Amino acid sequence: GGLAVTEVGGGSYSALYVPVHSGSDAVGIQVNGVTLAGSPFTSIVAPGPSDPAHSTAEVTATPTVFYFTIRIVVTARDAQGNPTGVGGDRVQLAIDGAPPAAAADNGNGTYSAEFISFSPNHTVAITLNDSPIQGSPYTTP
Repeated sequence: GGLAVTEVGGGSYSALYVPVHSGSDAVGIQVNGVTLAGSPFTSIVAPGPSDPAHSTAEVTATPTVFYFTIRIVVTARDAQGNPTGVGGDRVQLAIDGAPPAAAADNGNGTYSAEFISFSPNHTVAITLNDSPIQGSPYTTP
């Protein structure tokens, strides 16, 4: 849709928009109803910093003949829910109240851990940069 445009003087104009989804936006510009040469222009929108309140996890228990494999995958997301796509955050897991342990940084905005148990039932508290993520603590299905 159209944006409010402000004349700033000297033949220059200004408009402001705040994107909320990462990816690319096409910005079309018209002057007096005529499309500006080269329009639409591409605006690359990068995700913001990791936000624990919007980050998510999948906790699964897969049975084998003698035990269960418990797998945890955390996806770091920004304040708008966009996956960050980069590593470098501190993700810690506390399983059944045990002291926290670091999850592996996959370098792509996901963090993972896996352990073997004779029980499928566990509680997993997950923190991102020392704050609980959305939905934490998780329980295995």
